[in-house]
Amino acid sequence: MQDICSKKRRVLLVTHFLIPIYIICSIGGMFLIKQGGEFNISLSKESFGVQIPLISICGLLLYLVSFMLYVYLLPRYELSFFFPLLVGCNYILVVLISRFILKEIISTLNWIGICIIFIGLVLILLPKKT
Repeated sequence: MQDICSKKRRVLLVTHFLIPIYIICSIGGMFLIKQGGEFNISLSKESFGVQIPLISICGLLLYLVSFMLYVYLLPRYELSFFFPLLVGCNYILVVLISRFILKEIISTLNWIGICIIFIGLVLILLPKKT
């Protein structure tokens, strides 16, 4: 019995560890695709060509890893907890990266929205009372 409990704890620890990795891969993928710029696609009767900057390919690969992690993690959590947690964290971190790394202008209303999302995340993470 103790062996089963310790195995469950290890699995839970691994899945909790994978959530931040998912978030980093997802946001990193978006950031690298944004930095890579536009894809060039050419289509004619004789040929088809696609030019994708290397940095965008790296972003696509990170995004693919994040999707695979999402598919792995989704069955292991309640959807009402898991999805808002990931979306909220991603949104907050994307806005922060956009502001401080990409130097984008964030409106006051957006900052208020970020604060509301943060409060929502805190409420989601509070232990459930049964």
